[in-house]
Amino acid sequence: GAYGHQHALVDALSAKIEMELGELEPALAHAGKLLSFTGLYYQNRGQFLRDLGTLADLSLKLKFLATSVSFSREALSIARDISPPDNRLNSSLLRMVKSSAAKEDFDSALAYANESKQIALARGDSSENTRLTAEIYFALADLKREINHCDEALPDYDKALELYARLPELSVSSYEIHKGKLFCFKQLNRPDDFSNELQTVLKLSEQYRNTIREDDSRQAFFANEQDVFDLALGDVKAVVGQGGGQLPQ
Repeated sequence: GAYGHQHALVDALSAKIEMELGELEPALAHAGKLLSFTGLYYQNRGQFLRDLGTLADLSLKLKFLATSVSFSREALSIARDISPPDNRLNSSLLRMVKSSAAKEDFDSALAYANESKQIALARGDSSENTRLTAEIYFALADLKREINHCDEALPDYDKALELYARLPELSVSSYEIHKGKLFCFKQLNRPDDFSNELQTVLKLSEQYRNTIREDDSRQAFFANEQDVFDLALGDVKAVVGQGGGQLPQ
């Protein structure tokens, strides 16, 4: 009844928040309850779609890749039946992009990303569609970087930045995009662009760090971004080795 429905909504929200905070064990416990509630109350299509999305995201975080693909595919099947198509179809396609890429099925991931892009570009302008379109370009850029097509990835990163600039509250995405560009410049052996981009990435990293209140979360962020700091150290060593005078600030 309504009691079970309310508890399921609480579990779905709790799982999503805990997952975003990196607290995977309690997130998994709440996500497990979503499955147990399924047969106890009438669940509409929208709620079921949200639950599947939460389970797919959590499975991906835990690196249960086949499970994530399964939940993502089921969510996409439901989203395709919604008429007319709305943002939930784009979100479901993006989940398929992420889960497919994690399994290194890049052809499928690119196909899902391009389908999502065409749907978003055909839709009317709105802040929500701008956010989704930015996510799609970001996902496309990351995919192209993963398969060593950085010449094609860089314009997509720039398009994502252009779109996110209309949504200034999404600063974390800006950091991640600049980080992707940094790795592309490294891959393409463009040292000047790499050094300039590195300064941007380090500046955004510090800005983001200052928004994180909990020490544990701050430490987790830096642990996850160790690859950036390794690149920064390598850049410093390169400058010193070449007798380049002042170190990067």
